[in-house]
Amino acid sequence: MLDGLMSDYPFLKMLDEEALAIIERNLVQKKVQAGELLINGEEACWGFSFIKSGVLRVYRLNDEGREVTLYRLRKGDSCFMTVICALAQSNTHAYVRVEEDSELVILPILLFEKYLMNHPVYLQFVFKNLYEKFLSVIQVVENVTFNSIEQRVIDYLQEHSRGGLLYRTHEQIAFDIGSTREVVSRTLKSLERKGKVKLERGKILIKK
Repeated sequence: MLDGLMSDYPFLKMLDEEALAIIERNLVQKKVQAGELLINGEEACWGFSFIKSGVLRVYRLNDEGREVTLYRLRKGDSCFMTVICALAQSNTHAYVRVEEDSELVILPILLFEKYLMNHPVYLQFVFKNLYEKFLSVIQVVENVTFNSIEQRVIDYLQEHSRGGLLYRTHEQIAFDIGSTREVVSRTLKSLERKGKVKLERGKILIKK
């Protein structure tokens, strides 16, 4: 099982044979479906997840219960919330939901702490990954703080569309830009009246 992970998680190659053997015996494969809630924000961290395929969305809930996307995890990524939980011995304080059907390989938290958390090569890997995710969080904060809702929607459409098309629901867009579905829908309708987009069921056409 480890052989299939080493190309995406190269720090595994630096562990000695005994550690690799113990880790491999304790790995748990898990297939999860889109829409499934993996972590509910209040539970203790249960392990380190190697992501073999799919997409996971990490988000927080504000005081009004509104979801705000922090970042997404894909093949080869590492969730730095796992590291923070292990270091602080606290709950996650974040939610993780499966956005696309995913396949995970999970290492129990005690083995993660013993064999990976203090390993220099792993730390180099995770801090690089953490930096990338931190930039994503900073971008969310800056957009919510400094940009109008219309500008946030326009920026989102430009960033995530492919070939002038975006296959996202209004609710998904709202989660990602820190707004509500109703506000996003009104903004998109306004942009449609201005001739900047065309709204169709399940997709948005961005006009040039």
